[in-house]
Amino acid sequence: MKTHVTKFDMKKPKLVSSKDDKAGPLRWPIWVALASLLLSFIAPLMATAQTAPLAVIVQAGEDSSPLDLLQLPLHQGFILNDDYSLVFDKPEGRIIQAQIDGYGDEATVRQFYHETLMALGWQLDNQRTEGHHAHYARDAEHLSLEFLRDEDVLMIRFYLHPMEKG
Repeated sequence: MKTHVTKFDMKKPKLVSSKDDKAGPLRWPIWVALASLLLSFIAPLMATAQTAPLAVIVQAGEDSSPLDLLQLPLHQGFILNDDYSLVFDKPEGRIIQAQIDGYGDEATVRQFYHETLMALGWQLDNQRTEGHHAHYARDAEHLSLEFLRDEDVLMIRFYLHPMEKG
């Protein structure tokens, strides 16, 4: 059995394909371009994964929580309050009610959900948003967030309902 040994000279690196292929050295820029393109898509995802303060919630299924149905992540340090959960699907649209309880700064958590909702296509309704309430609209649905505090515990209530036709 014959063994073929290839020596690679670190002082003179070059891409070699075959003796008959004269395009070999031109492949190097293509691979570099493809690698940098791939890295440009992966790098932001890696940065987000390292800095995002959230716990990802699983896909909505038969036993989905209200936050799953709203496609919202659970902010770090918060838990879903099952006693306040309600999901109702009617011909006019969905009605979903959820509450999460936890510890955190209201402004930080509010900004987190604002950015998340905007990324999901929700639009802030400035005319209805005031104080500890934030209102969003998307398609034919209205979503309101209510921020409440009971001593150290921050409670956030999510209300989703169809927009009133009028």
